Amino acid sequence: MMDQLKSWLPRKPASADSLTPQDRQESFALALRNYPAHVPPHRGLGASLSIEQAQQNLDWLNRTLHERLAALRSLCAQTGWELGDNVINSLEDALDLTARLIDWTRASWPTHPYLPQHNDDAYWAQSERVGPDAIFSVVLDLATLLGQTIMQGRSEWRWGLDLAPSSLGSQTMLSARRVVLMSPLLGAQRRALVKDLEALVLARYRTPNDLRFRCPLQFDSWIEYARDGYTGREIDFFKVG
Repeated sequence: MMDQLKSWLPRKPASADSLTPQDRQESFALALRNYPAHVPPHRGLGASLSIEQAQQNLDWLNRTLHERLAALRSLCAQTGWELGDNVINSLEDALDLTARLIDWTRASWPTHPYLPQHNDDAYWAQSERVGPDAIFSVVLDLATLLGQTIMQGRSEWRWGLDLAPSSLGSQTMLSARRVVLMSPLLGAQRRALVKDLEALVLARYRTPNDLRFRCPLQFDSWIEYARDGYTGREIDFFKVG
């Protein structure tokens, strides 16, 4: 299967093969200047949002999904990668797309955050996502694409809100009252599984040299998320739990 991971999306244009890593990163930074700011109606970490505001953010994500993914496709094309129409018919397709996105980030994204404050959660959550902060719009849109890909495998997944009281405990989780990929209530405890894909993509931008993101492709954390989510392995496990 892993030998087929590069087959779904077209390869980089031949002209891109001669570009140095610095050339690709500069091309990405230039294209990023015109990337549309995709900002939810209510900014801030989840603990500062009411449930009503969080719901409006979820409604916004669902309402703008197609235009945001179109912007992501355009950005990829400008920086040497064609996403096509994102048709996913199998696990191989899902892993193939994920692998291509990993390659794209490794080739085009910066080797460290554009600004030191990009490592601060509060700054990210409050950002207007313009200028150097436009990368946060790309993070959201890429996370959305990964989520939509996972949903093609198991329809139980949906975009929802992490409203678990435990997420707003003494050490508030980043996912609290934010849009995440969720399963139905499962098992005897009737708990939903949560995948915070935006946080996963954000971590790659902030720490691109982390072992999770520089290891062999088959061990990359995005591949793991895509495989487990598309097959519903966790859902099936907790259904009988």
